[in-house]
Amino acid sequence: MNLLARIQTRGVSNTRVWTCLLIVVFGLFVRTWGIHERSIFDYDEAWYLLEAKSLNDALQYTTGRITGDEAVRDVSLKTYLHERGTVPITSLKPGHNLLIFLSYLLFGVSDTAGLFVSAFLGILTIGIVYRVAQELFDDHTALLSSAVLAASGFHIIYSRSALAQADSTFFVALGLFYWVKARSSRRRLFTLFFSGMCVGYGVTCHYNAIMAPVILVGFEGAISIREKRSIECLLPAATLGIGVMAPILAFELSGQLIKFAAGSPEGLYTYFEQYSVRDTDRMANDIKFFPYAAVIVVSKLLFTEGALVLFAATFGMSLLLGTEYRNTKVLALCATAAGPIVFWALFSVDTDVRFRVMPIAFPSLAIIAGYGLSRILTVITSRFRLPFSATKVALVVLLLLMGTNRSWPLVQTKAGYREAIDQLVTRVDQHGGIIGFRPGSTWPTWNFYLSCHYDRASDDLRTKIRPYMQQNEFVLQGDYDPLDFRRYFRAIHLNDTE
Repeated sequence: MNLLARIQTRGVSNTRVWTCLLIVVFGLFVRTWGIHERSIFDYDEAWYLLEAKSLNDALQYTTGRITGDEAVRDVSLKTYLHERGTVPITSLKPGHNLLIFLSYLLFGVSDTAGLFVSAFLGILTIGIVYRVAQELFDDHTALLSSAVLAASGFHIIYSRSALAQADSTFFVALGLFYWVKARSSRRRLFTLFFSGMCVGYGVTCHYNAIMAPVILVGFEGAISIREKRSIECLLPAATLGIGVMAPILAFELSGQLIKFAAGSPEGLYTYFEQYSVRDTDRMANDIKFFPYAAVIVVSKLLFTEGALVLFAATFGMSLLLGTEYRNTKVLALCATAAGPIVFWALFSVDTDVRFRVMPIAFPSLAIIAGYGLSRILTVITSRFRLPFSATKVALVVLLLLMGTNRSWPLVQTKAGYREAIDQLVTRVDQHGGIIGFRPGSTWPTWNFYLSCHYDRASDDLRTKIRPYMQQNEFVLQGDYDPLDFRRYFRAIHLNDTE
């Protein structure tokens, strides 16, 4: 029996199967097409790739010491990493770095391996949205919700980057799914604990996801208090909270163990210690009430999501907050959708709208929009006596077509840093000189590609690669590249004979 026949025996129609397949293929296409040619261009993207490469290089170093490799016998780990242009683990996103590191182990160190993590988890998030909507509402809402997220320009752009938003969003959505499932699970506490672990891991991917566990733990406590009205009601919420803390504490304890064993380079901070050395308190103090940000946010969402989706989300939210489906689970869904967007539409950091904080809201927002579209579809098909199934498919196709129009410029976006480094390394190899980059707006991007060259370079070429040039070591020569919105110097020092 083929796959389609098996699905049919479970009561799933051909139309729904093919529509789901269309959504999956579309989501796969816009998130992976030409991704191996995209290259990286954002400062944070490169920083995460460098941190993951530090883990990879540290593994190579440790393996070499164990096997007695002469190349690492008289070299400290700090020197080994410094020569390759990698960095100590100083990010607040260890979960994201670990995922990229695992991708390196599977596919080799490259920018594409880092981008693949976001693309893969972005695609899986579409399926999770389908299942959450199916659990909360019905199959029609599930289908439309998955189409909304598949065509979301906001979700697509982060699924095509090496930033931490796609994986933090995935784990928050996965945690939301198991939180919803816990209500009907025979092993409720275990399911809640696993839900918390998923959301907690999302926080370790991007600390701005902290709003999600706060909302879910708060609503879980509200549910229990309403149902039991006793001290025992704290157990489910506490279990969920412990699950949230589990991956966070795992990263902290692993860092403490490494430091205790004196195996870490100087300047390596544990997960919690990073908050004391980073300027996070300054950023928190710089958060100000900035209502004009709402205009900027709405304008951005009109571009990435489209007017139809925003209208459907607003309509669906108004219904859900009214009398229809009004229960704690649905209210939590509304909170996870509206919380990050509304907060950062009213507050900002020195008038800088924080769009990167919003992606965790988009799975829930897609479900609410899908619910709104389902209700609109019911009214239209009933009023004009249209076939519901065919009209639903037409609406899905319309959503994907509009998504294609919005996402195509994003799919075509490419950067030239990888090619530029290839040219610079070839020139230095042929004509002599030294290549490296001083800290500036995009130096991690240059260092990542330069570090990849170092790994495969000859001994002679390695002497000409110095990823970290000192301020007074060389005179910079070169030009500005207009692709970098902050601009940068190409740092090359040629031999005196040239």
